Amino acid sequence: MTRRERHFVLSGAVVVALVLAAVVSRRGSGEEDDPNRLQVERVQRLRGLAASIDTLRGVARGAQAAERAVASRYLGGGTAQVAAAQLSMVVREIADRSQVEILREGVLPSREVGSATTVSLQIVSRSDLPGLLDFLAGLDASPLLLAVEDLSVSGDPREAPGAASLTITLQVTGYMLGQI
Repeated sequence: MTRRERHFVLSGAVVVALVLAAVVSRRGSGEEDDPNRLQVERVQRLRGLAASIDTLRGVARGAQAAERAVASRYLGGGTAQVAAAQLSMVVREIADRSQVEILREGVLPSREVGSATTVSLQIVSRSDLPGLLDFLAGLDASPLLLAVEDLSVSGDPREAPGAASLTITLQVTGYMLGQI
């Protein structure tokens, strides 16, 4: 054998001896798969998971509450017609509280905006200036997500100053989640 071949064989023998020594020492030290040790590790992992479950449940409850809070700002009903009826009822309630007389109301075509659908009403009403201001403040303070997209106010200059009556034309838009 050449010197190079002897060196190669000797190196291989050393590697095999080291591997055998590691296997023998592991068996002798009792580190092999001890059923009791494995059971203890499983129990510890399960305890860790049980502690995490309570935290995850709390996070899930918080997310559900936030989702309900956001969803409560949208019109319900599932269809544009039902949502328009709900919007009409809310607008009329606010108008009654503000002493605004609704003369005409019409439902405009709905349209999709992102994940929401707009439901709009065209409203013609009559009121004095304080009533109009209360009505607009009521729309703004509504628990529903509402937008006044168009507002036109006109008055009759021939009326007496104390009986100032304004004609108000506005478009109020509400939003509903989901597809129509």
